[in-house]
Amino acid sequence: KNKEIVITEGNSKGIDNKNRTITSDKLTYNKITNIVEAEGEVKVEDILENYKINSEKLTFFREINKIITNGFTEANIENDYKVETKDATYLLDTKELSSKLKSTIIDNDNKIYYLDEFTYYKDTNLLKGKNVLTITNYNLPKSDKFFFLDGIFNLKEKSFTASDTKINIHKNIFDRDKNDPRIYGASSKGKNNITTVNKGIFTTCQKREGCPPWSIKSEKIEHDRNKKQIEYKNAFLNVYDIPVFYFPKFFHPDPTVNRQSGFLRPEINKSNVLGSSLTQPYFKVISDNQDYTFSPTWFDKDIISLQNEYRQANENSNFLADFGFVNGYKNNNRSHLFINYDLDLKLEEFEDSNLFIAVEQVSNDTYLNVFDPHITKSSARPANLSSLNNRIKLTLEHEDYNFSSGFDSYENLNTSRSSDRYQYILPYYNFDTVFGEKFFDGSISLSSSGSNNLNNTNDLKTSITNNLNYSSLGYVNKFGLKNQYNLLFKNNNLIGKKSNYKSSPQIELESLFEFNSTLPLISRQNDFNNFLTPKISFKFNPYGMKDNSSETRTVGVSDVFSTNRLGLSNTFEEGRSLTFGLDYRKEKLNSKKNKENENDQLDDINKYFELKLATVIRDKEERFMPNKSTLHRKNSNIFGSIKNNLYDNVQIGYDFALDNDLNTFEYNSINTTFLFGNFESTFNFLEENGEMGDTNVLSTSICLNPIFCNLDYWIFF
Repeated sequence: KNKEIVITEGNSKGIDNKNRTITSDKLTYNKITNIVEAEGEVKVEDILENYKINSEKLTFFREINKIITNGFTEANIENDYKVETKDATYLLDTKELSSKLKSTIIDNDNKIYYLDEFTYYKDTNLLKGKNVLTITNYNLPKSDKFFFLDGIFNLKEKSFTASDTKINIHKNIFDRDKNDPRIYGASSKGKNNITTVNKGIFTTCQKREGCPPWSIKSEKIEHDRNKKQIEYKNAFLNVYDIPVFYFPKFFHPDPTVNRQSGFLRPEINKSNVLGSSLTQPYFKVISDNQDYTFSPTWFDKDIISLQNEYRQANENSNFLADFGFVNGYKNNNRSHLFINYDLDLKLEEFEDSNLFIAVEQVSNDTYLNVFDPHITKSSARPANLSSLNNRIKLTLEHEDYNFSSGFDSYENLNTSRSSDRYQYILPYYNFDTVFGEKFFDGSISLSSSGSNNLNNTNDLKTSITNNLNYSSLGYVNKFGLKNQYNLLFKNNNLIGKKSNYKSSPQIELESLFEFNSTLPLISRQNDFNNFLTPKISFKFNPYGMKDNSSETRTVGVSDVFSTNRLGLSNTFEEGRSLTFGLDYRKEKLNSKKNKENENDQLDDINKYFELKLATVIRDKEERFMPNKSTLHRKNSNIFGSIKNNLYDNVQIGYDFALDNDLNTFEYNSINTTFLFGNFESTFNFLEENGEMGDTNVLSTSICLNPIFCNLDYWIFF
C-alpha cells in the first residue's frame, strides 16, 4: 500500500476503462507511475479496435498510451495481418506498431513480408520498412520474390513505392527449372496490379559470377497484370553487357500468359532450289480452347506458300489440322493436309483409354522434300518425308493388362508403281499382362502381338507371336553374388499368300534360358566412392532361329547384357553363349555440409569416371545371327565405354569395339566437350570397320554458351 503497487500472480487479467484487457501469468500495476507490467504468456486484446498482441513480457505506459513488448511478439490486426517480431512498440493514440528488429508480416492474400525494421500505421494500412523481402503465394507453388532496400506499402490498396528493387520470378515460369528470371531496378512502384521498375534490367539466365549472358536494360519496365503484359521503354538487348539491339518501345506477354494473339518471330531461309524466303507467322487466339496460326512464306522466285495450323483442345480430346497451299512452283499448285485427333474415351473399367486418328495427304510426291525444310513444322507432319502414314490406333490400359490395336496405311512417295506404292496393316494388335509378381519367387508375364500385312497388291502376311516369360527375383548367396534367371518361351504362328510365308499355317516354338550373376564391390575414400562389378550372363536356346544374318544390328556395352540384345521380336538368338563384363565407377561423394545449395550437391553427384567392358563367347559359330553385331562368332568383339565427368571444363565419352585379335578397332565413337569460360567446343568422331561397317564421320563445333539461355517467348512490336 505504501508503494501503491498491486501484484497478482497466476491466471491474471487487467481491464481498463476502454475495455482493453491484459492477461498473463503475472501482473504488476504501479498506481503512482500508472504503469502496468505483465510477464508470462502475455496477451493484449482490444475488441473495439480489433487487434491482439501476444508476447513474453509487456510494459503498458498508461499516461502516454504506449505499449512496449520484450522478446518474441505476435500481433493479429483486424484478422487481416499477422505480425511476428521482437521487442515491439505500439502507440495507442496514433495506432503505430513498430520494431527495430527482424520481423515478419503475413496478409490474407498469402503474401509475406520479411523486414529488418518496420512501422505499421493501422488507420491508413501503411507499412514502412527497410531491407524488405516480399514473397507472393507464400507456401504455394509459383511464388515470386521482391527485394527492396526500403519501401512504403499500402496493404489495403495493394500499392507500394520502393527503392533499389530486385524481383526474382519463380524458376519454372518458362517450364525450365534451370532458369532464374529476374528484374532489377533503381526504384519501383505499384498499384492496381501495375508494377513499374525504373532503370530496370530483365533476364532469365541462370545466376552466375559476372554479367548474365543476355539481358534487357530499359529506362522503364512496366508489368501490367490486368493486360498480362510487360512493356519496355528505351530498351537495349545486351549480350554480356554489350548492347547489340535497341528497342524504342516493345512489349511481350507476361509469364502467366499461355497464349496471346500477335506476330511471332519471323524466319529467313535459303535453299538452292527455292532461293531465299521469308516466313512471318501470325498467331490468333479464337477462344479458350481454340487457336490458329497463319504462316505465309514469300520466296524470291515468285513462289508463295500459305500454311495454316488450327488447334482445338476439348475436355476429352485434342484436334490439330495442318493444311497449306503453294502457288508458283513449276507453274503448278501444290497442297497438303495433315490431321491428328486424340480422344480420351474415359472408359470406366480402364485406367486409360485412348483413340488416335491421323491423316496425311499431299498433292505431289516431291512436295515434302522440296518445301518441308522451309515452312513451319507442326506435330502432325509426317516423320518420314518419303512416306505417308494414315492410321487409327486404340489404346487400353487396365490394372491387370495393356491392349492396343489399330489400322495402318502406308504410301511410298518414291515410286509411281501402284503395286508397290501402298502397304496396309489391317489390323494389328498388342497385348501384355503380368500374372503374378510373386509367383514361385518370381513373376510370370504374357505378351501377344499379331498383324495382317498386305503389300504389293496381293502379297499377304499374317503372323501371331505369343511370349510367356518367367523372371526370378534377384537373390544374394553367401559369397555376395547377386543372381537372377529368366525362362522365355515364344510361339510364332505364320501364314501367307504370295510371300515368303507358306500358304499353310506354320506353328513354331522357341525357348531361351538366361542366368545372370554379378558381384557388386565398393571401396570408400575420403572424397570418392569406387564401385567394381564383375558380371556374367549365360544364354541357352535349344532351338534354332530364322536367318537374320543380313539384318543391321549393332550391339554395345550398354545393351550387351539385355535379354533381347539383338532387338529381334520374332525369334531368340540361337545357341549357347557366355557374356562376361566388368563395370567400374569412381563417383564423387556428395558432402552436404560443405555445399551452400542443392545445385552444388547435384553437381557432385554428376561428377564421376566410368569404365565398362564386355565380350561374348560361344561354343560354335552361329551363321543365322546378324553379322554386324559380331555375336555370331565364337569370340565376339570386346565392347567398351569410358565416361569422364570429373572435371567442370572437360567431358569425355568414348565407346569402342575391339576385335578379339586385340589389334583392330571395328568401332570408335568419341564425344568430347571443352568449356572455356563462355565458349563451348565439341568434338565428335565415329568410325566403323570390318564386320561392323564402313563409316567415318568427323564433326566439330564452337559456340557461345549460352547466349540466350533458352529464351522461349516472343517479342511483340
